[in-house]
Amino acid sequence: MTFAAGGMTVGFGHDSNDTNSIGLGYSMGEVATNVLYVKADAATGMGADVSYTMGASTLTLAYANRDMDTGSDQDAMGLHVAHDLGGGATLNAGFGQVDDANKASMGISFKF
Repeated sequence: MTFAAGGMTVGFGHDSNDTNSIGLGYSMGEVATNVLYVKADAATGMGADVSYTMGASTLTLAYANRDMDTGSDQDAMGLHVAHDLGGGATLNAGFGQVDDANKASMGISFKF
């Protein structure tokens, strides 16, 4: 369930596995930000991202953390750049790190 007013959006979630979530987003001009909190039976998670749009390009920074009831936790962060090529095509590039593992990607997505 979500509610929106002005540049702010608030969302609440619950599923049959007793996972509960709340998210908050806000956008103002070229800047958008989101935060999310999730509580499940065996884990708690949170995340945040900030995006900045400059013409046809958008830069996004994100961070997330998951704490397991077993005592282990996991941190993740990422950087994503998207550039609208026109005609439904977007060039995407990203770099992410989950704990000590690094990943990078680049490609073109198409919207029909």
